[in-house]
Amino acid sequence: MSSSTVSVYPDIDEKKQIRKKYFTTGLAVLADMAIFQLVSRLFLLIVGAVSGGGGSISEIYRAGRVLVGANDYSSVMFSIGFPILAEVTAIAIAVKMLGLDLKSKFTLEGYNLGEVAGGSAVGFFLQTVAVFVVMLLYFIIEGSTEGAADSTIVQKSSLGANIILYFYVCALGPLLEELLFRGVILESMKMYNCRFAVLFSSVIFGLMHGNAAQAINGFLVGLVLGALYVRSDSLVPCTLMHMIMNTVTSVCSVLIYSNPNIVQDLGTDGLGAMTGLPLAGIIVNLLIRFLTFPAGVAVLVVTGMKGFGLMKANPAGKHRGAPLVLTTVTWILVIVGYLAVIVINF
Repeated sequence: MSSSTVSVYPDIDEKKQIRKKYFTTGLAVLADMAIFQLVSRLFLLIVGAVSGGGGSISEIYRAGRVLVGANDYSSVMFSIGFPILAEVTAIAIAVKMLGLDLKSKFTLEGYNLGEVAGGSAVGFFLQTVAVFVVMLLYFIIEGSTEGAADSTIVQKSSLGANIILYFYVCALGPLLEELLFRGVILESMKMYNCRFAVLFSSVIFGLMHGNAAQAINGFLVGLVLGALYVRSDSLVPCTLMHMIMNTVTSVCSVLIYSNPNIVQDLGTDGLGAMTGLPLAGIIVNLLIRFLTFPAGVAVLVVTGMKGFGLMKANPAGKHRGAPLVLTTVTWILVIVGYLAVIVINF
């Protein structure tokens, strides 16, 4: 927006109008958080109570988790069902109340596959950086790096359950997350302050994961996803990048954790004890890290010299972005809620 056509500071009526938009976007994300973090736990309490679990609330909750996890299919449907419900509900609320046209954001113009590949290289590079940052954080706070690893996907014994699980992780999940975090959150804010919109949507994307390791990784990767979205004005490249990263990470995880004793074996015998699929997974993972590290740095440097394609906000845009977003009640509740979850899970 041009500061020559509008006043630098919004008047009371304009503030109300902008806050209403931000309030609605925050309300959608608040619904996502409530369903994913609260309704899912309430469901486990109900299951535990119905199954006859007695005692304290924590015991009833554990009984519900045991019952849901007793079957591969019920376990998978629970682990992906509530995220799907939460994200679809949030997207529907935003589309209905803000009048967003997300279909128009699936354009094949404005980007090329080279940008998707470059973004993926930067994403893997930042993912590697996130691992070291998290390990350092845990070492400083707890004196140990135990617990610093990202939570891994627990494979099931049933092929059908695994197919459903990985379809969500590699395809449906990235699509829904890009619709929500880029198509709704970033899109609703970028007209005023594009750089802040990318930064803020990335912060929320990281916090949404609910633990320190994935929060840092989600934030850093979210910056690249947001930049891809803004540069192309399309959800296609950021969704493709998200799918690529999740698929590669999942394949490595499947290979490495095909040995259920991988952590114990690595702790006692090191890489020398690895054979077969776990060794292949470790080699593939290391190759990806070594190759994307210099490639990611190179892409960052070249793109940074061109300004990342993110327009700098003028004074009028700055006063309609961060100051109003960060003082909107729904966003305050979202941030506090996500931070509380991360602290509890630390």
